Amino acid sequence: MDIWKFQRVILRRLVIWAGMSIVLGLAFLLYRHEYWYGMSIQFMAWAVVNLAIAFFGKRNLERRYTALNRAERQAQAETERAKLVRTLWINTILDAFYIIGGRLVMIYLGRTSPLWDGMGLGIILQGSFLFFFDLIHARLAANIATK
Repeated sequence: MDIWKFQRVILRRLVIWAGMSIVLGLAFLLYRHEYWYGMSIQFMAWAVVNLAIAFFGKRNLERRYTALNRAERQAQAETERAKLVRTLWINTILDAFYIIGGRLVMIYLGRTSPLWDGMGLGIILQGSFLFFFDLIHARLAANIATK
């Protein structure tokens, strides 16, 4: 698979995760408790952000792709791969901070309200998924042959 197709695959997978987050966020509302409401808020909010990332990422990718002819795409492939790998590793580090942040929300705000406790766990769950999502895709992208 070339790097251009691989980026499209990643963006599709992110949209799928966002869709799953929306479904789970709506399901959490069925419990009618502050804790689950907090989880719902986080799942829905992260879904919106992930959908925005996927939308603008796809638009930017297609703009770059269509601006190049086949030979230029091949010549640009290594730069695209390196940029994607770097972005995914940076995101992996940020995801770890999200997980830590979620835990801090649970520790410091969670004891004041079940809503905050649920929000903290929602942040941890979303950050954890994205940590592994970005980590796995960074490693896969690093091994894509561009020549």
